[in-house]
Amino acid sequence: TISVVSMADRLGQRVSIPGTAWMPPEQGDSVGEVSKYYAPSRGYPQGRIEVLIYEDRGRYLFPLDKFPDTWFLPGTEIKSPRALKSPTKTPTTAKRTRVAARAAAEVQAVQAAAQPLTSPRRALSPRGKGRGRASGATVTSPTQPEPDADVSRALSPRRGRSASRGLLTSPRGSGRLRSPSPGYRRRSTRAAAEDQAPAAAPARGFQPEGTPSPAWHLSRSQNTRNAILMFAVALPALVYGYLIATKSDSRWGSAEGREVAYGPIKVLDPLWWGAVGTHRPVLAVNLVFFFNVDVLFWLLSLLQGSTWLIDPYWTIIPVMINAFYQFHPSATGSLRGAVATVLTGVWSARLTHSYFRREEWQFGAREDWRFSKMSGDLGRHWWWLSFFAAYLSQHAMLVGITLPLHAAHSSTVPWDPVWDPLAAFACILGICIAWLGDSQLRRFMLENERRREQGLDPIPILKTGIWNYSRHPNYFGEQLWWWGVSCFGIIVGQPLLVAGTAFNSLCMVAVTVMVERRMAARPERREAWEEYARTTSVWVPWFKTEEEDKEA
Repeated sequence: TISVVSMADRLGQRVSIPGTAWMPPEQGDSVGEVSKYYAPSRGYPQGRIEVLIYEDRGRYLFPLDKFPDTWFLPGTEIKSPRALKSPTKTPTTAKRTRVAARAAAEVQAVQAAAQPLTSPRRALSPRGKGRGRASGATVTSPTQPEPDADVSRALSPRRGRSASRGLLTSPRGSGRLRSPSPGYRRRSTRAAAEDQAPAAAPARGFQPEGTPSPAWHLSRSQNTRNAILMFAVALPALVYGYLIATKSDSRWGSAEGREVAYGPIKVLDPLWWGAVGTHRPVLAVNLVFFFNVDVLFWLLSLLQGSTWLIDPYWTIIPVMINAFYQFHPSATGSLRGAVATVLTGVWSARLTHSYFRREEWQFGAREDWRFSKMSGDLGRHWWWLSFFAAYLSQHAMLVGITLPLHAAHSSTVPWDPVWDPLAAFACILGICIAWLGDSQLRRFMLENERRREQGLDPIPILKTGIWNYSRHPNYFGEQLWWWGVSCFGIIVGQPLLVAGTAFNSLCMVAVTVMVERRMAARPERREAWEEYARTTSVWVPWFKTEEEDKEA
């Protein structure tokens, strides 16, 4: 390993990282240069270096004790055309001296610390350069094993690389380091659940030569804390719903309460909240969602450095909203409402099980890859734009698609012997198609993981089972479910309630485009994917085109 003090002279030096050192292994070496050096901390006693890789313009963080001296190239032996366009400025002698002195002093401080850490702590921010400025990075205790995957995985949208939950910088040298989630995951199960992500471009991680790809998980204590947090954040909404359902204050349902509900907004008045919840349930759902989800979840994401909390709640919030409508004083207790409640519970149970099975029953190990990608694209503005992209947009979708549930519970229109069963059948069919697609996708993931462990090439594209007839059957099943729910609103004479479902479908179209671009990003898989996309339906399961039949 390299001496810490000598790293001051390594800034700007060329490096060559073997392809076998990446996780998963790549063909050929990756050439780059040392762009920054971060002083030691308790989690990284020898410090870290940031390497700019010329190939994808990505910046990767490496623990210095895992970066062999043989990877440094002598002098300027390697001259890449990309490197000549944007060379790293060689630091002055005075700057190298300051870095060396600070590094030596901090190494002594780390070695003198006799009290080991017993829980994750805030790491020193690279911007703070060792002066105690806190970032969201999590440092593990010296008594715990050092995660090999702790190296940054850079995001390069032009190359289709996806941002994993490690330290990463924004592309094109913005220099902003994102914070990791509290834990690391095996890449083979990284982003597959959104679609065919095992076949998607794997995020680039680093492992020392000769070591297998590790499977890092959250510690038990961290997983427990996240689980408690997940249940605790729902308490305000649950308490509010209980108070409305039990009519805790008789004034809420009176003429006085109705006048207050339709009068001026008084957010600090408990009577106003009770009156709104009693007389204007849809407005009450929007208000509770805004404060309990949009604002609270967003603040927690800033503290944790991850938007993970909204992911599991996507499967839980519709159940909570349905329960609010079901037990609301205006509910009619109709058969249609009971059927909607049962179907919503089945849908939520299936999707929640699929989510936590994909996450290996962990809470907060990673966030949605689409938010990771946006955070890399938006750089330092992501902290405030995430409020709109990750939460306010989810507000419109979740509240909008559950509006037909309010109609099902509050309408006095009797059960239709033809259309209501057809709507329920569409809901059940959508749940079954989504379940079948997710189950076949999981088997595909596990098979590719087994092949990697045996040293075999993974299967590039899943095109068996229902995936032989649709490129996104799980998306189709999900949309069919919500359109089936919206049919309940049409049956009771409120067709405008399908606006929320239509908005959700438009968002899913945008997600499909993102996923397919990601699928075709890797050159070794591009030809197979283009052939698959040319002959297979996008959403609706359908027969192969004639071109595919002729080849068969």
